[in-house]
Order: sequence, then C-alpha cells, then structure tokens
Amino acid sequence: MSLEKFGPYGGPGGVAWDDGKTHTGVSKISLSYKPGEGIGSFTAFYKEDPTTGIPHPTGDDTYIRVNIKLEEGEVITKVSGYIGVVPGADTKTEVIRSLTFTTNENEYTYGTAQGRAFSSRPILTNSLIAGFVGRTSTDFLSAIGIYVSS
Repeated sequence: MSLEKFGPYGGPGGVAWDDGKTHTGVSKISLSYKPGEGIGSFTAFYKEDPTTGIPHPTGDDTYIRVNIKLEEGEVITKVSGYIGVVPGADTKTEVIRSLTFTTNENEYTYGTAQGRAFSSRPILTNSLIAGFVGRTSTDFLSAIGIYVSS
C-alpha cells in the first residue's frame, strides 16, 4: 500500500491540524460557508467511526452549515476549489474561498468561486482519502490537503 499527500492548498495563516493518514475512507463532511466570502469550518467523518468527526481548530461556525453524507459506494474522486483573500475580512491572508468535492456519483460545491483555482489530482479507483490536513484561522479554513492511500 502506498500513501501520497496532496496540498495543503491555501494561505499560510491559521492553526495547523492533521486528521492522520490511516483512515478507511470518508463517510461525511461537515462544513460552514459564507456566500461572497469563503469556507468557515471543516470536519471530516471517516468510515471506521462515521458518527464522530476528528476535532481540530475551527473557523467561523456561524456561517451556513452543510453536511455532505456520502451514500454507500460513493467515494470522493477529487478535491478542488478556489483560494484568495476575502475583501474586508479580518483575515488578510489567502483562505479557502470555495470547496468542491467530486465523487463517483455527484459534485458538491460550496463557497465563492473567486481567486486562484486549486485541485488535487484525480483519486484513482481502488484508492481512497486516508485523511485530511489543513490550517484554520478564527474566521476561515485557511488551507486544506488530503492523504490518499492506494
């Protein structure tokens, strides 16, 4: 089995967090976003414990909350989005303005598609996300990356 890390993509600010790299796939993603600004908070839930997210520093959790529950057999095949500075925000460094999770069945996009685009390479069949890594400021998700196990 091999392990690759993609990212983290984003700005230099925020407190670093790492969900680890030994998980057996993603079952749910919980995030918050503010239209016109960016992603506020992010938590992944993994298949081995689908009811408990990995705790890490969060950004603003008062934004619009979204829960992406992956169906049985649905797997994330790519993580992409936009990075940029949010005009008028207290955070003056680049943050994650939008996130898109492409799966073998759907595409989930949240946030504001403005700034500089980023994308992981496609996650191949028989590979899976073994963990997320990133940084979070008090307002926003500052950076995000993935560990891919194949």
